[in-house]
Amino acid sequence: MKKRPAPEQNERPEQTTGGGADLPSLEEVEALLPGEVRSILHNLQVHQMELEMQNEELRYTQQVLSDSREKYSRLFESAPVGYCNLDKDGIVKECNQTLARMLGHPKEKIIRFPFASFVLAEDTPILNHMLHQPTTETEYQIRLLDPQRRCTHALVRMHRFKSDRDGERRSMAALTDISRLNEMATQLKTQGLAIENIQEAVCIADNGSRILFVNRAFEEVTGLGREGVLGRRSDQLLFEQEPEELRSDVWRKLQESGRWRGKIRQQRADGRDFPAQLSISTINDDRGYPQYYVAVFTDITHEEMNREHLNRLAFFDSLTGLPNRQLFFDRLQQEIARARRERERERDTFGLLYMDLDRFKNINDTLGHSVGDELLVKTGERLRALLRENDTVARMGGDEFIVLLPHMLTHRDATRIAGKILRAMERPFELAGASYHIGTSIGFSRYPHDGLDSDTLVKHADIAMYRAKANGSNGFHALNDSLTERIHDRVELEHDLRQAFAQQALYLVYQPQIELATGRCCGAEALLRWEHPHRGMIPTPEFIGIAEENGQIIDIGYWVLRKTAEQFQAWAHAGSAPDIVWANLSPRQFLHRDLVHQIRQILDATGMPPERLGIEVTENAAMPNLDYSIEPLKGLRAMGIRVSIDDFGAGFSSFGHLRHLPLDGLKIDRQFIARLPGEANDSAITSAIIAMAQALKLTLVAEGVETVQQMDFLRARGCDIVQGFYLAKPLDPRHLATYFKELESTPPPGPVPDRPNP
Repeated sequence: MKKRPAPEQNERPEQTTGGGADLPSLEEVEALLPGEVRSILHNLQVHQMELEMQNEELRYTQQVLSDSREKYSRLFESAPVGYCNLDKDGIVKECNQTLARMLGHPKEKIIRFPFASFVLAEDTPILNHMLHQPTTETEYQIRLLDPQRRCTHALVRMHRFKSDRDGERRSMAALTDISRLNEMATQLKTQGLAIENIQEAVCIADNGSRILFVNRAFEEVTGLGREGVLGRRSDQLLFEQEPEELRSDVWRKLQESGRWRGKIRQQRADGRDFPAQLSISTINDDRGYPQYYVAVFTDITHEEMNREHLNRLAFFDSLTGLPNRQLFFDRLQQEIARARRERERERDTFGLLYMDLDRFKNINDTLGHSVGDELLVKTGERLRALLRENDTVARMGGDEFIVLLPHMLTHRDATRIAGKILRAMERPFELAGASYHIGTSIGFSRYPHDGLDSDTLVKHADIAMYRAKANGSNGFHALNDSLTERIHDRVELEHDLRQAFAQQALYLVYQPQIELATGRCCGAEALLRWEHPHRGMIPTPEFIGIAEENGQIIDIGYWVLRKTAEQFQAWAHAGSAPDIVWANLSPRQFLHRDLVHQIRQILDATGMPPERLGIEVTENAAMPNLDYSIEPLKGLRAMGIRVSIDDFGAGFSSFGHLRHLPLDGLKIDRQFIARLPGEANDSAITSAIIAMAQALKLTLVAEGVETVQQMDFLRARGCDIVQGFYLAKPLDPRHLATYFKELESTPPPGPVPDRPNP
């Protein structure tokens, strides 16, 4: 401190009086004090200044400590780890908010409570071990419980120390919630176990195609150990057997879509190849760049073998190993397409040879099916040995074979090849220790002369084969122009029949049935007719036969039943209905599985009483299939419908079969009536049938009666009902109603005059 100079002795301080005099300054006062006093005062002033500076520093330090304490408190409370201080007995002295959230309790419910009360009972021994462990630092996993008894997995790091305040042992615990980590670890472990134990081989590579992982199935399938493949390039290992073009395609697909799937050839450690189904997927990083490639493949050796086996079952005959019908028609379609393409080069001709073994049925029936199968196998072997490599020989079924001859230019070529086959088949077959001569019949058709599609070509070759068989065994026949013309005519008639049925050009006529005992009209038989617009009346057996072959007879048959029922109702409303109207079922319709249900629906729809409907079934349809026939016949009779066997005696069934069938009557075939009474055998057969029907209490109808002698013969033998031209031709519904009324008024003693025949 700078000292103020002392005043001169002569100088006097100015005296102030009143309000105008000035007070002396501090310096002036100090100057009047002795020197020691002034020194002490000076030191006091310096000390005061130092105290003020220390106070300022203290205030700053206190502020820093306060800020640090607040910062620590915030960090302590909001730390992602739960903290707590425990005394030597495990009582919580302090905890942060994070731990409170982990435990699901407010802090006041935690502090001063034993920490063990928040731990799953099974884990309290772990906590006690940590509290009394002599080491300073310990780390364990325990499970915490919240008020809802939900479990939280926590990693506890405990630090043990002595308190500076009282010297007691204390513990600082840091708890980290690892529940999510445990879940992820469990998921990863599960996924790892799944990948390790799945049946598919798995290979994981980095973006440089270096293999990082393979599972157990990879080792089992390839025979390669992990240590031998880790670090190798996956593309070289997986595609070692594949061409470079495939590798390039795989890489391009992975770049475009991130995945590839296909079949490859893989190699085992022992050098053996096997087919594999491979799928590769790309795993990208967060930026979308490829990070890993996951390849999964399966050994499909068994699947390929099964597929090949199924392919053989589907396309090859299981007995002979030859192509079956399906494969043959597929190759035939390809040959037709080729022939059409090459028509300009005049190479559009090829042929078919349809073959049938002449004596196969005798061999099969007498020596057994196993010997018959052996014959078929040896036939296939002979045919394969005779034909060219590009020819196709197939088994069509039974003892029928067919040969496709591509690029077969002339009829002479077909005759030459057929001759080779006939000569080969003439050689005896060694069967069951003996030699047998079989022989074969061969039919030939040629594209495009005998057909432009596969079905027509095969049908014409089949027809030609039957012509060869009819001409004698071990022969060859080719379609000629007249036969082809007849076939075309039949195909055209089939088409016209479909059109006629669709346009309702078919119609019904009804032939009266006369009861011999009374002379009254007791019924009528519905007969189908077709008048072709250009050909005139088509014989019923001709177009019915066509309908039987193509399956149209089922629709036609139900149409006849429905029209018959409707017509009966019209007659009934007019008061001129016969007792019963009969309709015929074809053999194919009788075998229709929905027969009884369909007829019931027709009767329900038309309202016709079931007892006024009669159904005639041919002997050849009902007798050979007794096990099947009984059920539909029972179903018809259960509705009240009458059932009769038509054309009885024309088949070869035993009369004893009649005992098993639920029937109402029989109709004698017209061939036995035609030569009555002069032909002795027919007379005897007819008499026997009448007697048998009487014994079985079956109503007997004789059709085809055309003379008075025939009717007298039948009346004398006790026949019940007759029908035929002698009595009446088939009539349209209107004329039948008139005929019925006339007989009701005056039963005719003799033949009825001809009426209009529709």
